[in-house]
Amino acid sequence: DQSVVAGYTYLYNVAGKTRGANFAIVDSADTTGDGMFDAIVPDSLPLAPSLTNPLATSATEPNVVNVYLPGSTQAGSEAAQVIITSQTGFATGEVDFQFTGQDPLEAPFNAVFGNEFEVTEVVDAEGLIVSTTVAARDIVDAETSPTTTALTVVEEVVVTSDNPNGVQVAGSASSIVVTADTTVSTFSGLGFFLYQSDAPAQPMFVSLELDGEKTTPATFFNRLAVDDFTGYPGFVINVDNEDAGDFDSTFYEVTAGGPTVAAAVAPTVTWDNQTSVSATFDGTLAAVGGLGRYEMEWADLTFGTGSPFTLVKADPSVTQTAYTSSMESRSVATTGLTDATTAALVAAATGLAVADSDLVAVKLPFTVRNTLFDRDVDVAMIKRSTDDVLLGDVNTGDTLTVTAPSDVWVPGDNIYFLETVEQDSIGASGGVVLDGGGVPIKVQTREVTFVPVVISCLNFPRASCNPVTGTEGVTGDWVSNAPGQNQVVDYFVGFNRDVAVAFSTQAGIAGEDAVAAGMDIRPQMDSIKVVPNPYIMFSRWQIATTSLNDARLLFSHLPPNGIIRIFTVSGSFVQELSWTPDDLAGNGDLFWDMRTREGTDTAGGLYIFVVTATNPSDGSEVKKTGKFVIVR
Repeated sequence: DQSVVAGYTYLYNVAGKTRGANFAIVDSADTTGDGMFDAIVPDSLPLAPSLTNPLATSATEPNVVNVYLPGSTQAGSEAAQVIITSQTGFATGEVDFQFTGQDPLEAPFNAVFGNEFEVTEVVDAEGLIVSTTVAARDIVDAETSPTTTALTVVEEVVVTSDNPNGVQVAGSASSIVVTADTTVSTFSGLGFFLYQSDAPAQPMFVSLELDGEKTTPATFFNRLAVDDFTGYPGFVINVDNEDAGDFDSTFYEVTAGGPTVAAAVAPTVTWDNQTSVSATFDGTLAAVGGLGRYEMEWADLTFGTGSPFTLVKADPSVTQTAYTSSMESRSVATTGLTDATTAALVAAATGLAVADSDLVAVKLPFTVRNTLFDRDVDVAMIKRSTDDVLLGDVNTGDTLTVTAPSDVWVPGDNIYFLETVEQDSIGASGGVVLDGGGVPIKVQTREVTFVPVVISCLNFPRASCNPVTGTEGVTGDWVSNAPGQNQVVDYFVGFNRDVAVAFSTQAGIAGEDAVAAGMDIRPQMDSIKVVPNPYIMFSRWQIATTSLNDARLLFSHLPPNGIIRIFTVSGSFVQELSWTPDDLAGNGDLFWDMRTREGTDTAGGLYIFVVTATNPSDGSEVKKTGKFVIVR
């Protein structure tokens, strides 16, 4: 519900609606108007209307509930959480665990990805589920001979349970086979199978909807705890694989792993995510080449230590000499590859006719690594069609063309990343090669992973990479890279059939449980606040803003129990509020009706509050003092 406001209690009424009874029939009809029935036409026969239950307001009704939306968490409390215990395979796509309360089932779970799922349900004579088996499979088109292939299961996880809830599925079945008491449904495509992994293992759901909020089947909420069987465990999972292979973000660090460079002073040259294209290469995982985190550590200024340059249009050779000297003396961190193997890879990736003589041993002032996969990145570059570079302001015409050395990298150049990647071995038949145990053989292959990479000045065309200083009215809007700076570029790594995640859920702790567990409230006492502050005429929590009797202030982030004493700024005692864990109901909110101990309305002015509580962790007394203002 996106329309709720913290600190309010809401009444929800689930309106049930019957289908009614409206039957499709065929009936005699007079189509010519002569009073004789001369045709049979489709019609409908309504026997009962659709009905809805009354909109009751009593929470004692089974379809009505009161829900308070907390404005704060309790000091000393811990929210429900997911603890990842292991993960196989790489994926940086978004996985969002959402709890629908603070008391989820505490248990271990596994989420196993695959590309085919088979669900077998057995029912009794009354149609109730008595057994469910889920098989999550990794299937590849495997080589069976040098000329033939066959779909083969290379890994399978099977869970069988007598849980009468069965298993819920988000996605459409590719085939359904029904016999007397058994239904076998097959679901093809990338997805995952969630099951409770402690003995006895119990299937939860299967999802092929990896696009966010559709991931968890809606019917998953309908699971009921029956005997020792798990019902709805109190959480949902949202998996978003829609961005797999896409650009995520880029930023500069002062040094590798160091503080982030503020955007206002970040170098002008950066990763052009519009022009840089992630490549794809063969493999049963349909892997995208340019994936992960790329880090480019700079060894020198963008245009060398001689920059920025002075435009001397009266004698362009002065600027040309300075430019050439600076670029040729710039530190070299990486040199482009020019061998025949690299040329063949670039040709295959680009579709161009590229020979080794077309490549240039380009000198780059930065190194590149794919740190997510811990692999080095090499660079190749095809010779430029022109070495001319325009310096100056193209908008005013104050420009000067210089010639860049043909073997030095200039911002805006098209370069290609090459990496050694692991993928399934592909045989002569085009199928995946399996070992004696039926497992795909992994091989290290050399691949072009970006076709191309462009690092340039994004706000303008290449000519505006403008490392010039102010003479003849020209000043470049330019921030150079600096030695040691590290540019980080992230691309989403999608989920694939190799990914499996094991996790456990832990219930939140608050109230009496937090006291019994000896939770430390001291770190969160400083979060205690009065809301609104200042209070001006009314607060949003008042039921009717026209009456002072409805005045309410909120004290937030309070510990499980304690006392609040309120004083005027001159020290006069105004009111004392005390509470227990039952009063807070697991959250940190306590409302005050803004009345004094004599039962009168508090006057406008500055007030002091003192919160006193006993710390469950060591029994010591802790206090928080603050101020708030009331304007009548």
